[in-house]
Amino acid sequence: MNPTDSQGGAGPLQGVATSQDGASTVANGRAHPLTAADRAHPSRAAGASAAGAWVSVVVRGVVSLVLLAGAAGIFVALLRAAPRLRPLELTDAPLAVRVVAVRRAEVARTWEGFGFASAMRTAELSSQVTGRVVERPGAVEPGARVSAGDVIVRIDPTDAQARKEAADSAVAAVTAQLEALDIQGRSLGDRLRQADEELSSANAELERIRGAVETAGFAAAELDRVISSVRRVEQARRLIAEQFETVPATRARLVADRLGLRAEQRLAAEELARTRIDAPISGVLQRVEPRVGELMRAGDFVARVVDLTRIEVPVRLPAEAAASVRAGDPARLYVGGDTAAGAIDAVVGRIAPEADAQTRTVTVFVEFGQDPAGAGAVLPGRYLRAEVTTRGVSERIVIPRGAVSDDAVLIATESAAAQGAQGPAGWSAARREVRVAYARDGRLPEIDPRETQWLVLDPLSDLADGELVIVSNLDELRVGRRVSPVRSGPAAGSAGGGSPEAAAPPPARATKEAPR
Repeated sequence: MNPTDSQGGAGPLQGVATSQDGASTVANGRAHPLTAADRAHPSRAAGASAAGAWVSVVVRGVVSLVLLAGAAGIFVALLRAAPRLRPLELTDAPLAVRVVAVRRAEVARTWEGFGFASAMRTAELSSQVTGRVVERPGAVEPGARVSAGDVIVRIDPTDAQARKEAADSAVAAVTAQLEALDIQGRSLGDRLRQADEELSSANAELERIRGAVETAGFAAAELDRVISSVRRVEQARRLIAEQFETVPATRARLVADRLGLRAEQRLAAEELARTRIDAPISGVLQRVEPRVGELMRAGDFVARVVDLTRIEVPVRLPAEAAASVRAGDPARLYVGGDTAAGAIDAVVGRIAPEADAQTRTVTVFVEFGQDPAGAGAVLPGRYLRAEVTTRGVSERIVIPRGAVSDDAVLIATESAAAQGAQGPAGWSAARREVRVAYARDGRLPEIDPRETQWLVLDPLSDLADGELVIVSNLDELRVGRRVSPVRSGPAAGSAGGGSPEAAAPPPARATKEAPR
């Protein structure tokens, strides 16, 4: 065998080589020293190396077969020891489901919103005169209850009192002048009547003298004297008449003066009254600022009074609620949105005429009365959730909220008996499209005493009166699955004529036994 072939060739002799000086040979990766006989006979040394390589290959193959056989034995043992499971036994037994019979019910639509409470009657008091505070009752403090007319503070009334007294004096003086003018007018009237009588007598005397002069020849001097007397009487009457005619004008001027002075008198009296600041309404003091001795100027804040007997809540509802909500509709309010705390009965007082274009809401003002001293009184500023119920009632189909999935419900329909089924007919699940108008909460015992959440359907929905809507085991159902409906509601029991016990948990569609 050529040593070069054993180094470069592939085969069982690969790795056997002789060194150049013939001192040793390499077989199977180990160096073996050459004896003197081997060096004398090179061919015999090469044969010994090849035999050792074949022995190594055979040993390795045997070991590998033994290992494979052991692994196969272990696998077979494990396979035989593995537990055996019975195959799943699928049954076509009807699945018991709870159903609710579809019915029309008179329902009123309820709108939900929120708002913050505010007092319907409040009063902010401010000073209307300038002066120093001279009185503030000790009970006048924030949080104290006051009645209408109670004194909050008093301002020094000295200046206002002086102005009022001056106005009173001026009015009294003008009134006295009017009274004197009335007396003077009556006197002038009497004098004017006397002057008229004297003038009439003088004129009569003048006519008599003139006739006597013409018939009896009286002297002309007598006639001149009488004429002068008549002229003196006429002059006196004229002066009296002029004085009498000025009386109405003087009176009108004095009356006008008195009206102006009385206006000043009223202003002075009002200013004097404003030095006492009273509570205009009954309620609770929110704030009180001035103290005794402080200088108040006109317009300065004094106090704020809040009446807690009547509360108003501006509630924001969807804009479409404006078409159905009316003043006087009932409402229920929940403080902080907590229904467990109890509801407050309220009523819609008024509705805002415009909707908010950004939020698409309309403001409805809900009102209610309360006892401010009672437990649970609502303070202004509290957050409340509102439910406004329209008074217009209509008949609509209502179904449990949990029965609807993907705008559809499953109903139990009676069909022909399946092969191998007992009885003349059976029930199966069918799908119906529905259109929800709105949701409502509450109990409808005439339909189902268990459910508290409902959906009111649009009249265009496919459901009709009397159909059985499935409300249980919906995750196990598919369209066409055989079911055993159990009615839920006033007429509870099996829809197929069974007993109410049919409402027990349904059997599993497949059974799986534990390992033996």
